[in-house]
Amino acid sequence: MSTPVWEIQWYGGVPGERVTVERAAVGTTAATHSDAAAVTRNVAPGPIVDLCIAEAITVYQQESSGYGRTIGSGDNLREARGRGLEEIRRDAGHYKRLRMAAV
Repeated sequence: MSTPVWEIQWYGGVPGERVTVERAAVGTTAATHSDAAAVTRNVAPGPIVDLCIAEAITVYQQESSGYGRTIGSGDNLREARGRGLEEIRRDAGHYKRLRMAAV
């Protein structure tokens, strides 16, 4: 039994145009592959993508404001918490039990 070779590659381009390939992406090492090597395409589910984007925006906004995001003024002043994240996190939570394994 052979040892699987793992290499993450990023593919980019516009349909109908030349495809660009970035080898050894995300800290992986470029590996030699046979012409008939199997390729797996991993696409994150929509709720997971939405959660990643929402969390990134929230972190950016918090960092940009010195972690002092507020709404209102005077007696109505309160922290901006991003309540919409709760729903997005709940939707993405359905995927938390999925695991990937190589055999």
